[in-house]
Amino acid sequence: MRLLAFLPIAGALFAQTDAQPTADWIRSPEPIKQAWGARVIAEQKLNALIPELLRIVESPETSADADAARFAALDTLIQLNAEVPVRDLEPLVDRFPTDVLILASRSHEDASDLLLKLLDRQHNREAFVAVGDLLTPKRIAGFAKAAMKEFCQSAAVYVYNADQTERGGMGWSGDTIGETDPARADWPDTGSYRIYPGTGNRRQAWTLLADGAHPVSFVRTANKGYSDHGFDVSGEESGNNSCIRAEEFLALYLETSTSQMPVHASARLDVVWTTPEAFETAVRGFMTEQRVRYGLLAGQLAARGYLTADEASKAKLNLRIHAQDMRQHDRTPLPDLNK
Repeated sequence: MRLLAFLPIAGALFAQTDAQPTADWIRSPEPIKQAWGARVIAEQKLNALIPELLRIVESPETSADADAARFAALDTLIQLNAEVPVRDLEPLVDRFPTDVLILASRSHEDASDLLLKLLDRQHNREAFVAVGDLLTPKRIAGFAKAAMKEFCQSAAVYVYNADQTERGGMGWSGDTIGETDPARADWPDTGSYRIYPGTGNRRQAWTLLADGAHPVSFVRTANKGYSDHGFDVSGEESGNNSCIRAEEFLALYLETSTSQMPVHASARLDVVWTTPEAFETAVRGFMTEQRVRYGLLAGQLAARGYLTADEASKAKLNLRIHAQDMRQHDRTPLPDLNK
């Protein structure tokens, strides 16, 4: 029997007590046995035991071991492509956001509110894009609000001398942070999921999570960490970041192209250096113009019913401005742009 392969691994933890020990394991009050049961159910594709997995997910127990068993149950539900009620996923948004995202994306219920809750907690670009891919086709107003919150403008101010002919550019990037979790000895390997942009390739077993202009996929890795890191902060680059993706989603809501948007995630101002006062006046004027443009964007969304008039009036641009001193002479210190 295939089941016998698990007995040496589990050691003395479990004993075969009847003809269907898998059912006994998943029904056990001990979280470690529940986790082993979830693994066997996945291995043998025992869809008849999905209600038992749901019972573990629904359990109000919140101990570390109970959460580990719940993590294993969620993994098996994902592998079995099972339907999980949205009400059972809502309490898990903070603890298991990636599993919730995957299961909500497959739900036959309206999971819009649940998907939006995932953006209320810390998330990365991939999670934002996945939710956007899922909700934008339905033009869910709540996502337009989320995209406005996600949107920011990175504005570069290039300073030159009047007689300077060479003009440069710049880029920016962010680091990807990874974590290593302590292994749970005697517990089975279970699936941990991460989300990535794209659809993978022939050598990578990626599963499509959400389709769109920028599709997002997920990858399962078996380990004993029992932690969800799929929403951890990921790398941000000048041409691929959450602010740009938010601009693209908002353009879809307005049925226009990004080139026609009143404000953009990336902006540039060239300033010919004369005096500190003239430099500051030029930069302050540019910043004011960008904020006005952001107000126009909010007004356009309100006109289509995606924002209320009050929300539009309170919209405030997250503006990140930085100077690049390209002057070849006269290195008078530049005024502080962030005062």
